Amino acid sequence: MVRVTAMDGPEARLTALLDQPGLDLLGRPEPVTSYSNDTWYVRSSSAGEAVLRICWIGDRERMLREAAVGRALPADVGYPEVLASGAVAIGGEPVTWMLSRRLVGCSLRAAWPGLDESRRERALHEVARPLRALHAWRPPTEVAARLGPPPPSTDPPTIIGRSILPLPFDRVRHLVVPATERAGMHRDVVERAWSWLVDHADLLPQLDDPADVVTHGDLHLDNVWWDGDRVTGLLDLEWVRWAPAWTDLVPARDNALAGDEFAEPHGRLLAALRSELPGLEVPDLERRLTAVEVAFQLRQLLVWPEPGPEPAVDHPLRLLQRLLDAV
Repeated sequence: MVRVTAMDGPEARLTALLDQPGLDLLGRPEPVTSYSNDTWYVRSSSAGEAVLRICWIGDRERMLREAAVGRALPADVGYPEVLASGAVAIGGEPVTWMLSRRLVGCSLRAAWPGLDESRRERALHEVARPLRALHAWRPPTEVAARLGPPPPSTDPPTIIGRSILPLPFDRVRHLVVPATERAGMHRDVVERAWSWLVDHADLLPQLDDPADVVTHGDLHLDNVWWDGDRVTGLLDLEWVRWAPAWTDLVPARDNALAGDEFAEPHGRLLAALRSELPGLEVPDLERRLTAVEVAFQLRQLLVWPEPGPEPAVDHPLRLLQRLLDAV
């Protein structure tokens, strides 16, 4: 018999999970593009149309954390019903998974090209509603315990896998040397970015304080759901974390700087959120956002392919350069 491991690819990981309780699947699953997990549209004999996500890299606990959060969230956040979740070892490697109800519609990013201007504007302002509900939510004790700070680490892959924002400051520090090496001929950009961040470390937020709010952590158009008529909720909560509410502006601002076809709608999303949620405004907000983005892009340098002589328009090196040019 061939021994399957967690590194053998999405099909192998899916096959290895099929005997898990709650995964009574029918027919052939349909793969869905995803950035950090295997994602499949599936049909369950007990639950109907569903989405299966499999976490096999980084901190595998984040999928179980998302499942726990998703089950406890108020309906106003619009998160899909969690049907089942679990953990299993595949070839000795831990893998976690979650099955959730498949929603009617698509992401706002996928819907965007087909929306007229009035619906685009309305949709962007509607995003504030589920985000406001998330920020107002106080998780029950057993869920709150899962939102604690990532364990201390000096290992870059561990830091990258455990949080999308590599904060506090000491965690970013451990990414600088490998990020500089990864940048190759562009290492001067990383050195300038790190020097600026050291000089402005006071702008970085304190995270993991339950006195703050539960933040989404990765709020961009791919993680906003559109049912064909309106925004109905927020998806993909694997990076939820206690943090100041304004940090949920970082992904929209970051995507607005990317220079690709979705830079403009993300810039408009940023403006809509700031208009609808004035409580996100804090002193020196622009520079605070820049400081967090610099830390985030140092992380992203270790996730993206090596830049080569001419980095892509949305490569982390390009974004670091734009951030530095604006300060």
